Amino acid sequence: MNYPITGESYEVILSLIARFMLVELNQRCQYQTGKSYYLITATSVKSLQVLIKYLDVNPLRSSKYIDYQDWRKAALLVIEGSQYTDASKIEELKSNMNDNRSFLNWDHLDCL
Repeated sequence: MNYPITGESYEVILSLIARFMLVELNQRCQYQTGKSYYLITATSVKSLQVLIKYLDVNPLRSSKYIDYQDWRKAALLVIEGSQYTDASKIEELKSNMNDNRSFLNWDHLDCL
């Protein structure tokens, strides 16, 4: 919750990010450790659109870019209102993300 070197709170910058994304900054407490952390959640159509627009203009530069491409497809289904009719497609996209991904393509780094 604080920058370890200066002790300054992350709340100010995270509040600005949350405001940009049209959501609220929340705080949670992790049950097992008792430590608190900030949480920004984009679930509304507007906040999903803002996040997609931002990440399309400012792409991630790591393997998270590949996860973002799958997340983007799922988010577009939610924006279209077809998350219930295409639930299996969303589950398929989700099942390939993060540690479950078996193939990584780094072509998105060619532009650097």
